[in-house]
Amino acid sequence: MNGEYDSIKQLFVFFVEGAVYEDAILVTRTLFSIHSDATSKILGALALLIPTVPTRMKEFAYFGFTITLISAIIAHSSSGDGISSIDPLVFLGISIVSYLYFNKI
Repeated sequence: MNGEYDSIKQLFVFFVEGAVYEDAILVTRTLFSIHSDATSKILGALALLIPTVPTRMKEFAYFGFTITLISAIIAHSSSGDGISSIDPLVFLGISIVSYLYFNKI
């Protein structure tokens, strides 16, 4: 139980304070980058879901999601997460299929 509590505590500290100490390595993200990432993902999702958004904006949203997912794949695989590095790859595949069908319609 203590291990689960430590994980939840680290996640809370990471998202609120922007820093996590893990094996004597400081992992930091500024609050600005956390909020800008969340805002850009929300705006990208809205651009893809709202039908009246211009095609060029939807292509920028697909491009942004692709860059984010590729960097997630690199980050997970380089940190030694193992099987969890497959998750962004699955979402990248779904995004590519969605983009291909978007261009056909």
